[in-house]
Amino acid sequence: MRILEYSGEPREIGRGLGEELKTELEDRIKRFLAAIDTAFGLDRERLSAQAKEHFARLPSHFQEEIKGLAEGAGMEMGRILEWCFADSSAENRCTGVLCSSNGDVWIARNNDYVLPDAWDTVTVRVPVNRLASALFGMAGDIFSATGINERRLWLHYNWVPRHEAPSASRPAMLPEVFLREALETCSSLGEVERLLNSQNRESGMLLFAVAGETEQAAVFECAPSMYRTEHLQGDFLCRTNHSRILNPAQEADSGQTCARYTRLCDLLDAAQFRDLPGDLIRILADPQVEQESTVYSAVSCPAKGPLWFSGGTHRAASLGRWERVEWPWD
Repeated sequence: MRILEYSGEPREIGRGLGEELKTELEDRIKRFLAAIDTAFGLDRERLSAQAKEHFARLPSHFQEEIKGLAEGAGMEMGRILEWCFADSSAENRCTGVLCSSNGDVWIARNNDYVLPDAWDTVTVRVPVNRLASALFGMAGDIFSATGINERRLWLHYNWVPRHEAPSASRPAMLPEVFLREALETCSSLGEVERLLNSQNRESGMLLFAVAGETEQAAVFECAPSMYRTEHLQGDFLCRTNHSRILNPAQEADSGQTCARYTRLCDLLDAAQFRDLPGDLIRILADPQVEQESTVYSAVSCPAKGPLWFSGGTHRAASLGRWERVEWPWD
């Protein structure tokens, strides 16, 4: 596991990241794009145009960080934008769990994607006038599908198919952009909901959220222009990659994700949760839950601070090395 830490203004943070990764970033980008092309197909000309469009819609602070990354790495902006947005239309498969044990809320996730050896990094940012956050993923990532902030708000999202187009009445963010914006501006589930109400999403997402300061937890099932909230009320709440609220018809047409969901429910029903994080790690590593493409896994009790992360290999939950991540902030 690799931990990278930066602080300052957005451009300064980006420049520091670029300088640290200068000798390796081009190779990372090349391998990542090749892996996406193999898995999903990649139209480079279309990617270049779409990446510029995504960049133009970003909040200015994220634009500045990306500019700083390009400067620090000594690379062309176009290449950096390909890195940032190559996976914006790809389908990834993930597993998420919320559970309650002895009054504490725990969260666990498998993230399933491509290029397994690259997902080995925790990036800690302390930006000026925004909340500090730690993102899990690849070295060089500006955005991520998993993170926690200094106020103990944990967020991660699972991909789900989009069944509506975004309304033109509100600005739209990619899910990974929304997640980082929420981590840097929100401390509670209510604040996350206010952001959901003010911003469309450019695709569907299942947003898992735990507010560690209050022990509140929920899954927000999001379409581009609407969402529904399912709070953790019993012992557990889990989801995979299909809609259960906004578009239940997806469930009948999503055999693999439904089978994974059923297995998760069975395992969680039988769990005693007396050995944490071990119980959750074993569930994530179950051969009917974990996938060949599981590139990283994470478990956390946000209220208490312990974080465990395994990445850098395929089937990361079962074959990876689980390491404890110390709480980044006092």
